[in-house]
Amino acid sequence: MNTFVLVKTLPTLAEKFGNPTSTGLGIHMAVQAMMYGHYVLFFRVKEEGVNIEEYLLGLFLLQNEKHASHISALSLPGVGDKQIIKEAFKISSNYKNLLIMNEQDLYDFMT
Repeated sequence: MNTFVLVKTLPTLAEKFGNPTSTGLGIHMAVQAMMYGHYVLFFRVKEEGVNIEEYLLGLFLLQNEKHASHISALSLPGVGDKQIIKEAFKISSNYKNLLIMNEQDLYDFMT
């Protein structure tokens, strides 16, 4: 599974990911980004929120991706793990892009 999926259109987003879950925010945030003309790069994991190593692998691969400097933001809604957020913050700082998370993740990170 552990692959990147580049999504350029809303129909492709619906085809690849279907309807969002009631608690998930990733699809909702992707729709908002795409409505403003941005592409979305998803990193697929086997099961959301379960295997921290999968998320860290995705961030490692992203950091070593030759096009990573073209990314304008990283979005990690609902991740809530300090180690993952720290690694994402390093990448965002390195490439001077935004790091987007929800309020609960920020609270978990700060406490």
